[in-house]
Amino acid sequence: TDLAGNTIETRNDARAESLYERSIAILGPLWGSEHPYPAMARSRLALLQQRAGQRPKAEALLQQATDVIQRTLGPEHPWFVVCLTTQGNLRSDAGDLDAAEAIERRALAILEKIGETESARYAGLLNNLGDVYRKKADKARARELFERALAVTEQLEGPESFHISIDYQNLGIV
Repeated sequence: TDLAGNTIETRNDARAESLYERSIAILGPLWGSEHPYPAMARSRLALLQQRAGQRPKAEALLQQATDVIQRTLGPEHPWFVVCLTTQGNLRSDAGDLDAAEAIERRALAILEKIGETESARYAGLLNNLGDVYRKKADKARARELFERALAVTEQLEGPESFHISIDYQNLGIV
């Protein structure tokens, strides 16, 4: 599972998918389908399916994983936020911007409640929500969120980070 996570970061989606499937095949029988580790692997596999344009398949797999993680770890766990982030992306990709906004606001509220506001996950959600507002043509709100994401990313990674370029790109778009 960890190797798949590292591979997903390099955008080698085919390899990551294979590794997540292998992880699920090992962990599922070992711990059962109601354990958070195989559920998290399923949620990451759903992300890969989303990237591949297989939204219905991704949504079904993600819903399963989200339910297990919420039941076993609770609705304030960072893994639950990971699931919500993928759900928000799926809704945004489907053009359901109101649902995407609600999901991403919920995820941000959880991170704020658990004190995880100085993290890449938080900056990513700010960017995602900014993108929703950009798609809704609310440039002022989008800009504010992109600027907040930039501030967090710059604090975490410094001014020369690749991730900073994404924040600047989004600001340039609005």
